Amino acid sequence: CAAIVARVANESNPLSHIIGPDFPTGGKVINAENLPEIYQSGRGTIKVQSHYKLEQHNGKTEIIFTDLPYGVETESGVISPLKKFILEEGSDYFDNYLDETSDYNKIAIRITLTKGADVNKALAILFDKTKLESTISINNTVLVNGEPKCLGLLALIDRYISFRSGIIQRIAKKEEAAIQHKLTVAIGLQK
Repeated sequence: CAAIVARVANESNPLSHIIGPDFPTGGKVINAENLPEIYQSGRGTIKVQSHYKLEQHNGKTEIIFTDLPYGVETESGVISPLKKFILEEGSDYFDNYLDETSDYNKIAIRITLTKGADVNKALAILFDKTKLESTISINNTVLVNGEPKCLGLLALIDRYISFRSGIIQRIAKKEEAAIQHKLTVAIGLQK
């Protein structure tokens, strides 16, 4: 919204108001250096990774994931793969996992590492074998005068402003016509 207001006010760089994509389920963008190019071209991919924290319990490291990338389902995207490669296949890095996710949209997936396991290697395995890291494709293809075109963010904002301007004009004309009609009736009653 701030970028739209800035564009209407003819600011020199309205896109400076856009910090980055805000995904509803959380996650952190790990290739933020690509965002300006994606905003310019209207096309690209964004890599999103779950936030996590490390805790120590009984001499073992635990990784607790507190959110998921957009569009990732807890059961099919994380729990099923964890069950497969931790419990069924066995792993030198992982001891166990526990899904502490609540019904109130609070994600908490606790993964216990084996004693002495390298946390960075364990994280790399988790991001590779589950959807705790996900790639989201951006393709801003819209209809412009009946033809599909891929637009950058600034062009999308311009199209939106043009669209809203047309709607506001139509509303004003309809209100003007209603007032003209009331005025005509009032003049007729007066005569």
